[in-house]
Parts: sequence; structure tokens; C-alpha cells
Amino acid sequence: MEVLICESNEEDAKKLEDFIRDRAGNVKIYKCYSIKDALYLTMIRDIDLYIINDSPGVDDRYETIGLKFIQYLRGHNRTKFIPIIVTSKLYDEYNLIIKELSCNAYIKKPLDLKSNENKIEYSIRLAEHIYERRKYSPGIIFVKDKDTIRVINEKEVLWVEKHTHDIVFHKNNGEIITDRRAADNVIKKLDKDRFLSVGRCDIINIEHVERINGNIVMFDQEKLSIHVGKEAACKLRSFLREKKRIS
Repeated sequence: MEVLICESNEEDAKKLEDFIRDRAGNVKIYKCYSIKDALYLTMIRDIDLYIINDSPGVDDRYETIGLKFIQYLRGHNRTKFIPIIVTSKLYDEYNLIIKELSCNAYIKKPLDLKSNENKIEYSIRLAEHIYERRKYSPGIIFVKDKDTIRVINEKEVLWVEKHTHDIVFHKNNGEIITDRRAADNVIKKLDKDRFLSVGRCDIINIEHVERINGNIVMFDQEKLSIHVGKEAACKLRSFLREKKRIS
């Protein structure tokens, strides 16, 4: 399970981290101190639980960047139902706005985690449920390429081709070319049961392989194909036989 804590106060972030670790089993926690960093982590990681500090602005206590980030999360299919805990110094009536965005808990500052233990544990259980579902289903991956964000459904990827400076995601309806530095971390997250690395340059989605003819790998009713090395073809053929995908 992956948890993102976006908290302007480092001491509070550490309290929240320790509290979560004591109550969650297999957990990876990311701490950041700005919404910009939280947005970047959202793009490259599959977050199962958010803890977001939403502090009031100087001029308008209802106009906060944390609130806008929550609105952003609720506006995207990938994060629409992810549990969110909000920490804030705002007045009690702000709780109503948080509820409208379907946040799972509102914890007023200064933090009193013990009295909010049930709320937090409930959110952790929801996050663990989401994590278990995500392990066995195709994911939506985000690739940041310069100033552009590419959105890719990994189930639609036939194969990934790595070059010195670029990574190409090949799909039935075209390809997406991204900067290698921007995509290296993303391809490490591809489902290991679905994607097999064959050689230095190619990662193949075995669910789309139709057959292997010599060194040619053919995809989806033989509409697309690629040439791979002899050793790569043997490795892929052996792997598919173990999975009983080919005879």
C-alpha cells in the first residue's frame, strides 16, 4: 500500500507517518511539503491513501491550494475514489466543504491523532482494499514528458521499446513517445505477470501475443509485429509455454 502525506509542518508529517506505520502492514509512505510535489508523486505512483494539509490563505480562508488539489483528485477517474484525510486549522464549518468532496476524514489542528484513531484506521482499511484490487487489475499510468502529461492504460500497451533517449509505448491505435528519463520509473511499475523483458530494448505484453514465427513476434490477430533477437524469441516462447499461451 502507498500513502502520500502532504503536510507543510515537518513535525506533523512525522507524527502522521509513525501513526500510519503502527497501524498498516506493508506500507510505503511518501512525504512532501508542497502541492507541486504531491501532484508529481500522484503522476508517477499509485497512491492508495492521501493525507493532505489544507491551510487557510491570508485573504480568504476558503480559497486554499490544498482544496484545489483535492478537487483535482476527485475530478480524475484514477483518483476519484481514493481515500483522503484532510488536516486543517480551519473553522468547523469548513468541514461541510470537505464532505462535499467525499473526503474520508477531517482532522482539526493541532493534531490529536489518538482521538481521531477510528477515522484514520477506517481510511487505512479502505486504502488496503483499494491496494488489493489494484494488484490484480490493469493500471492507468501517467508519464510526464517535458510540460505534457501522457495518460496510458497499460492493458492497451502491446510492447515497450527502449532507446537511448526515448521510450516508445506501442498500442493498436498508435504509439506514445516519451523522454526516457521521464518514463524509466514508470515502466518499472508495469505488471510483472503481464509484461516480460526480452533483451535490452523490448518489454512485451504477453496478453497481446498472437504467435511467434522465428524471430518475429505477432500481436492481436497478426495486425502488428516486431523482430526480436534469437535469444529474446526463445525466452519469450519458453515463458508463453509455461503460461500455456502457445503450443
